[in-house]
Amino acid sequence: MAAPPRKDRFPTTARSWIDGQLGRGEQGLAETNHHIMSMYGEPLKAYYNGSSFRSMGEPDEVIASFFADRLGRADFLDHWQASGRKLRHWLIVAFRYFLMEQRAARSLPMERRQVSDRGTTDEGSLTGGIVDDSARDAEEIFHSEVARSLVRRAMAATEQQCAADDLHVHWQIWARHTIDGCSFPELSEEFDRPAVRLKVMSRTVSNRFRQVIRELVAWPGALPHQLDEEIRELMSDLGKGED
Repeated sequence: MAAPPRKDRFPTTARSWIDGQLGRGEQGLAETNHHIMSMYGEPLKAYYNGSSFRSMGEPDEVIASFFADRLGRADFLDHWQASGRKLRHWLIVAFRYFLMEQRAARSLPMERRQVSDRGTTDEGSLTGGIVDDSARDAEEIFHSEVARSLVRRAMAATEQQCAADDLHVHWQIWARHTIDGCSFPELSEEFDRPAVRLKVMSRTVSNRFRQVIRELVAWPGALPHQLDEEIRELMSDLGKGED
């Protein structure tokens, strides 16, 4: 009799933070939209300021109009989920398409504008738009800012988790080691605990932090190894932004 297949032979897809929220109905959708605006607003602003579109208006107003337009569409996130694409890529393409729509609307007579509106292509199929060095630079800035926003959001969420689970000291040790660069022997004197114990406490927070990041970057259908690759790519983008 053949042995039953091992479960770990088949990698499971990752569940994203957004998946969990969208399953909660209208309130979950509202929280998802708030999350997207707060996490991606500044990166999109950085892209806009570095792009050829930057003369079209005040950055904050343009970004607000984009979110109001796209997130106001009932099927916008449905299309993203069906696309199997990373959210940051979906958003930057959608934003670039939105900017082109706005530019075209300003330059077209009303009759041609109405025809153009009826013939608009879904942004999920738009993959181009980068035609020169300045556009490439603007997109690189966007991705590095996404990485910064991701780290900030993950740190805040991890700290909240630790506070809720009475792991305040664990968080402090992790922050002092990871952010401030203190060695465990140094922290041993500060917290009056053995360095080996501090390593274990710090590792507890590190594991939570990594899990939060994975949930924040996950997209529908993403496999574990794809998430690892995405996180490495984002951290590389973060390093570029610090050059």
